[in-house]
Amino acid sequence: MSTDAPNVFSPRILVSGYYGFGNIGDEAVLAGIVGSLRSECPDVHIAALSASPDTTCSDYGVDAVNRNHWPSIKTALRQSDLLISGGGSLLQDVTSALSPLYYLNVIRLGLQARIPVMVYAQGFGPLRRAMNRWLARRLLMGATCITVRDWDSAHALRELGINEGRITVTADPCFCVQPAEGPEIEEVMRACGLTGNDVPLVGVSLRPWVGMDTAEVAVNLTLERFCALSRCRLVFLPMHSETDTHLMCAMGRRFPQSIVVQRHLHPSEMLAVIGRLDFLIGMRLHALLFAAAMGVPMLGIGYDPKVPAFCKPLGVPVVDWDRIGSEFEGTVRVAWESRHEMAERVVAGRAALRDASRSNAAMALEVVSRVPTCCSNPDGRRFVKQL
Repeated sequence: MSTDAPNVFSPRILVSGYYGFGNIGDEAVLAGIVGSLRSECPDVHIAALSASPDTTCSDYGVDAVNRNHWPSIKTALRQSDLLISGGGSLLQDVTSALSPLYYLNVIRLGLQARIPVMVYAQGFGPLRRAMNRWLARRLLMGATCITVRDWDSAHALRELGINEGRITVTADPCFCVQPAEGPEIEEVMRACGLTGNDVPLVGVSLRPWVGMDTAEVAVNLTLERFCALSRCRLVFLPMHSETDTHLMCAMGRRFPQSIVVQRHLHPSEMLAVIGRLDFLIGMRLHALLFAAAMGVPMLGIGYDPKVPAFCKPLGVPVVDWDRIGSEFEGTVRVAWESRHEMAERVVAGRAALRDASRSNAAMALEVVSRVPTCCSNPDGRRFVKQL
């Protein structure tokens, strides 16, 4: 009888994204990717590119590589069996013209290293600059697998010139994150002031944006009337501490009974916090995604196409950013009055979102198991010759 140990499938996967910056949404993406990959393949070895490698390593139990040290990135790619680019809105040039160039360059290096590249549940676009669109089309042609989190992203990729048959619509990786439970999260709830409330809790998650000075006035007036009508307590939720906290604290000072959650939270903890709410008003996409995951009714503020792209298929109302001054109050009132029916729709849809989210990991591991190099993709083979 042979005493040889059985072969163990232990692929090495490198994940590229906006990690280590303290953005809870992007951290939830990484948590979801790591958790779902390990659920599918316990022996998978995961490394992530991060702005704070020590924190990322500690929080998720992965190897972490400084995202700004290109020699280390190239070494990590040579040691990997798959590069995952995602999720989040990495390939867009609305918030920064240079940001997509970073992520496209990582993809380019992955193709040069001759490993398969997977675009993992990304929200694609908008890409407004011609050069960024040209580079994205050329590099994504070399990807072995492309999944996106919504149909609008799939449509944008088709318009870019990516073959429809190579695009799969799934769901955001954050739907694979489980909410924190037990005594520790109860202590977090007490520290945040979220226990012992006998009034409805309404979360508010806004971010700085063009026109916020004017919009903030309209939002504050609406919230004042809404609080008087609903007798609720507002809970302000900074999803990215570096950019959101000042705005959320300033708004919180207008409402003496409100709560501003300033404590640094893990994605699983924020998920649990949002699960305690009765309603959520959100600009930040992942605040809305967390609400959906926890069955909380919500209202989206459509400052970016990704917000209506998620909300509308789920039957969640959205106020367009350009109309917030004229339509916000009425939409908030109608959404609040229909919150129970909306919660039923959200709960009915979240199981499908979780299944779709988990499918990303299964596809990633299938790529590793059947594709020895990125050159197994004819488009990738042609492209690598030109690099």
